[in-house]
Amino acid sequence: MALTMNTNSHSLPVSEAFSEARQAAQAYLDSRLTAPKASSKRAFNVPVIDISPSFSSSLADRQLVAAQIRDACTNSGFFHIVGHGVAPEKREAVLAQAVRFFKTLSSEQKELLHVRNSRYMRGWEPADYTYVNPADWDTSDDHAAPLETKEAFNWGY
Repeated sequence: MALTMNTNSHSLPVSEAFSEARQAAQAYLDSRLTAPKASSKRAFNVPVIDISPSFSSSLADRQLVAAQIRDACTNSGFFHIVGHGVAPEKREAVLAQAVRFFKTLSSEQKELLHVRNSRYMRGWEPADYTYVNPADWDTSDDHAAPLETKEAFNWGY
């Protein structure tokens, strides 16, 4: 039995649909992130961004925060946010739960929370489940991509 995915009234095998989606995503990222930037000669840093103005009724305030986040994403790829209003004890509790999840739960317990079980892609993403490097997407037999070591728990509100 072959699995198929319906896309705009076309049926594709699931592997073909995922391959097509990956190619489209990579083309989009390439077009957005590989263009030369005037600021590309800046020293690497992880900017601290105060997001409290993003809760303002002022469009200009919200646009300023958005511009700072965009700049960070297209330069270092990282940023640290402050001004979010999450109490320190809540942040510490989340980190403690992360340590508990990754260090003490069994593989069987984590498997119950796998992202493939969520329609919103929330949950545990084991190492070697997804690959960030497009060169590693080749799944042909003669391609030996290094194992992805990233393990994650995707969540949202």
